[in-house]
Amino acid sequence: MNSTQVEYFLSLCKYKNYSETARRLFVSQSTVSKQISSLEEELGMKLFERSTNSLRLTMQGAIMQEAISDAINIFSDACEKALNYNKRIADTIRIGVLEGADIGFCILDSLTEIIAQFKNQIDIQISFYSHRDLNTCLRDNALDIGITLKDEVKNHTELNYTKLRTMSLGIIAHRSLGIIKNGQLNLDEVKKQPFFFATDGSLGIKEYLRNQKETLELSSSQYQNVPNIDSILMNVELGIGMAIVPNTQRIERNENIEFFPLDGQSVVFAAAWNRKNENSSRNLIIKRMRRIIIENGQF
Repeated sequence: MNSTQVEYFLSLCKYKNYSETARRLFVSQSTVSKQISSLEEELGMKLFERSTNSLRLTMQGAIMQEAISDAINIFSDACEKALNYNKRIADTIRIGVLEGADIGFCILDSLTEIIAQFKNQIDIQISFYSHRDLNTCLRDNALDIGITLKDEVKNHTELNYTKLRTMSLGIIAHRSLGIIKNGQLNLDEVKKQPFFFATDGSLGIKEYLRNQKETLELSSSQYQNVPNIDSILMNVELGIGMAIVPNTQRIERNENIEFFPLDGQSVVFAAAWNRKNENSSRNLIIKRMRRIIIENGQF
């Protein structure tokens, strides 16, 4: 396998069309076809399924595409590290994390390892923000990376994002409230309790509340808006009401709180950045964070 074959293969994976691939590479269609055929022969497998009107990857092709893309990313990271080794770059990268223990717990291991790995190359600054302040900083390009919820950034035209981790959601309440009975959710008791949530500039709150209202048959009178995520957890820990959160270590370690998983409900943590952001260390940090999370089986 040579670099030309890799380039042609990945381009064909992207455009799913020989003519378009040839046009983008400024070569003839037959040249593309020959390179792909040569690669398939060398690997001893079919990479694409061809028909009159379509072209798609085989299962083997999809596996090779992922492996080759990962290898290129690893090689690119290695080149960047090698080139910068003697320079001891004193870059600064500003990371904003949505406040509250939930996301902090979920990315703590990856951030700790990243800080240790790049301490001599990159000055990593981490701050916690409310929904409103984090969204504002990302919009104004005042942060290089924002660790937040996918629902906060997925419809924001000024931002890019990549998924970091998915976690199942569940309802939590103090054990004294009895929302779980014989291993089942006691909906009658749930309907009596205040339901805590925090808006504070959240862009995904409307969809979140609509989902919970349908899932738990909540009434609008149960809704209790508090300033932030920590306020939600404090009210629950005091036995005042309930909320829906990921099952983080803070929840697991609290013997006074019950957690009931909600089927089919999850939250996606994402790394987001402004499309205008030009910090050269940003992609390096995000790729490493994703790799650590994947290697730890947390993706």
